[in-house]
Amino acid sequence: NDALLEEIIEKKYCIICKRNLEKKSLNHVENLLNDIKLSSEIGSQLLDIEIPLQSYYKTVPDFLKERKKVIDDIMYFKDEKDRIDKRLADIQTSLVGYNINNINELAEKRQQYVDFCDEQLKILGGAKERLKSALRKKEEIEAKIRDAVKKEEKFKKIRRGIMFFSKTLSIIKDTKKSVMEKIRKEIEEVTKTIFFDLIWKKETYKGLEINENYFINLIHFSGFRSLATASAAERQLLALAFMLAIHEVSGFSSSILIDTPVGRVSDENRENFGRIFLKISEKKQVILLFTPDEYSKNISNILSINGSNIFKTILSKDELSAVIGGNHNDKA
Repeated sequence: NDALLEEIIEKKYCIICKRNLEKKSLNHVENLLNDIKLSSEIGSQLLDIEIPLQSYYKTVPDFLKERKKVIDDIMYFKDEKDRIDKRLADIQTSLVGYNINNINELAEKRQQYVDFCDEQLKILGGAKERLKSALRKKEEIEAKIRDAVKKEEKFKKIRRGIMFFSKTLSIIKDTKKSVMEKIRKEIEEVTKTIFFDLIWKKETYKGLEINENYFINLIHFSGFRSLATASAAERQLLALAFMLAIHEVSGFSSSILIDTPVGRVSDENRENFGRIFLKISEKKQVILLFTPDEYSKNISNILSINGSNIFKTILSKDELSAVIGGNHNDKA
């Protein structure tokens, strides 16, 4: 054992074979003692790590499964990345030659329409819920009515009346729908006639349509809907034509008052609007309210000569009111 070998080394005498040890034999005993100590330490360390190693060994199958899952995920996301990169490359290729600023502007407008649509859908959802509640109450009331009618013979007349009014209501609804569709078509045709009679661009647009929700769209000569790309002057002229069409179809022919009629119209088109207002004034009274900058030479040269009455509003000193007076050439 260790103690015996240590005693032999200390005395340099072999207790077993009863002789003194030369240097070579003494080195052999020292090496043997070191090997025994090293083996004991290693054995102790192996015992210490045996239990953790057994625990880790049990997790090897799960680790292999997890590693396979991670590898599969990596391959999947790599394929997705390649697909997305290819899609981006295709998009970039397709965008070559397009006006990016115009695309961005259209994208912003589209987002505005999407946001507006979402808001309206929320409102529509609330209205549908209220309608469902009203329909449930209606069904409950109708059920009570049916029970009451069955119980009493005297309610036969009421039942016949209900049937009559139900049919009448159905006819009225159908008639209303038919009349509204006819009016919409008529307004669409009159709007189209007025718009194409007044517009100065005769070859740009070929048609105009008004859908069931009275949303107006211009049809470009090439066939696509082009209200979003129309100029401010063209959209203003379209609104004016729509208003005149409503007046004509409804028979309610009142005067027209327009505030800052050419505020968003460029100088080159103000002269066109001046002629349009004169043409409309042949059939009805037109009142136009201009700012000093808006009443530029392009339109004033036309209206000053042909306008029936031209007045200038003068702001009071306390800037709380304005009065009509003075010549239109005076400074106000």
